[in-house]
Amino acid sequence: MALSKIKTGSIEDTIDLTANDGTFTGNITATTGIGVIQVTSTQVTATGSFTTASTSYVTDSTMPTLNITPSSASSKIMIIFRIGMQHDASGQIENTIYRNSTTDLSNGNTYGLSFSGGAQPGWFNNTITWVDAPTTVGEVRYTWYSRAESPVDITPVHPGTTWSAILMELP
Repeated sequence: MALSKIKTGSIEDTIDLTANDGTFTGNITATTGIGVIQVTSTQVTATGSFTTASTSYVTDSTMPTLNITPSSASSKIMIIFRIGMQHDASGQIENTIYRNSTTDLSNGNTYGLSFSGGAQPGWFNNTITWVDAPTTVGEVRYTWYSRAESPVDITPVHPGTTWSAILMELP
């Protein structure tokens, strides 16, 4: 599906959306007067699972990840990741987003990004939203990381759960 050249007064924007195997990618290019320079997004249904007892942040290929190439080193990137997760009754899952697998955007603060369930397992939809300033015009990768609060097994990703990721370049 593609929609292009929307004109509103002095604003000229181009919006391109492509659907491929259930994955949607999109770009918005603005010439004037709009607050979003480009958008990229995807949605994936996990076919595998990810279990860890690590108290350090870890990730694997089932966790949300998405790339964007800023058009300006002064641009900001709005990150919106959502993932359905399950804790296994005894553990707490803490979550964050890393830029390029090296920079923890939460600076170790997971308040509001963690959950536990006491004696019963539980399913949760977790959403993380941040605005980052990567100061580059090179490609930037954002990846969801999780850890156990204590060294007990947690399962952040189960087969059949869906996650989505949206990155928006802002001026």
